[in-house]
Amino acid sequence: MRLLHFLLLLIFLSAYGLVKIPGAIQFMRNHSNWRIRPYWPDLYQYGDLYRFSFLKEYKETSTHCLPPTAKPETRTDLFVLGDSFAAPFGKLNFPGIRNFSFVNWNQFDGFKVKLKTDSSVRNVLIIESSEKHILLRFSQGQVKRFMLLLSDTGKPGFHLTEKETGFAGTLEKYAGRPAVADQNLNILLFSNEAVLRIKETKADFNRSVFGRVAAEVEEYPAKNMLLQRMTTDLDYLYMSSFRPITSSRENETFNGMKRLQAYFQKAGIDTVIFAFIPNPVSAIAADYRGRTYNQLIPRLETQMNGNKTAYVSVFSDFSKLKEKVYRRGDTHWNTNGEALWQKKANVVLNGCLGEIPNQ
Repeated sequence: MRLLHFLLLLIFLSAYGLVKIPGAIQFMRNHSNWRIRPYWPDLYQYGDLYRFSFLKEYKETSTHCLPPTAKPETRTDLFVLGDSFAAPFGKLNFPGIRNFSFVNWNQFDGFKVKLKTDSSVRNVLIIESSEKHILLRFSQGQVKRFMLLLSDTGKPGFHLTEKETGFAGTLEKYAGRPAVADQNLNILLFSNEAVLRIKETKADFNRSVFGRVAAEVEEYPAKNMLLQRMTTDLDYLYMSSFRPITSSRENETFNGMKRLQAYFQKAGIDTVIFAFIPNPVSAIAADYRGRTYNQLIPRLETQMNGNKTAYVSVFSDFSKLKEKVYRRGDTHWNTNGEALWQKKANVVLNGCLGEIPNQ
């Protein structure tokens, strides 16, 4: 009996730790045996829009494209400031670079981000953003948040240190934030296959009987896809692909891009490359439900052309390929879209490889 009590206590403490500790579940997924890893639950494993809707026909596991053929290393360091589109990429995806470093836009919320460059090599920065976040990230009030502190120590790259948050922040760090606990509890209890089947049955019933799907998504039957309502609905100020954009808002956004570019160039970056990933609905259905695409990405690309700003453009390619480059139950691209962006990014990057800046 004592052994049983001990085992129950051990199970309880282990579950408590997984629920309360930030990153615990992701750490277990990353460090578990490769045979076990696929069975670890994950909120996003089948698609971020599937996670809202639980419509099983849009359920699919994410995969990534293969990196290009390797080539000799050059005197070029690559830095990437981006989001979940750029996060899976690493040094192998950009053949020829010496060092690679990535930082996510979201990490500026909880960390002080410093930048270390090596002036003896070429330093290139790719600033990547999904379309739905462009207007906010490059707005006048937001862009200064991403102007990093410079570092004189350590290897070239981004260096993150946690922001000081006082006693309450320290307590949250070790005891766990309520939001983290809720998410981890959701993963442990409600993201396994048995529960997902129940959720799928309920979602299918609500759609069939009441004509309802989750408020966060819209079905696009013609393309057998889900779309994120934030990008299709006119009510969303920043994220909508169809909310009209004034010339002043466009100019404010481009001026924010130029401010960030100028800052990084003063900080030791030789070449800044912008890369904007279209919302699926922008490329697939620019006239979705009789609405008119606001042309955000083409308008900014026209401005970049006029100012001779380097950028990776996939908008026209994605508009031709449409649903062939996006996942059906997710806001992200599939391996076709990822591989196409990787190829075009390397074409732009290749113009910088091996060039040593003037001393």
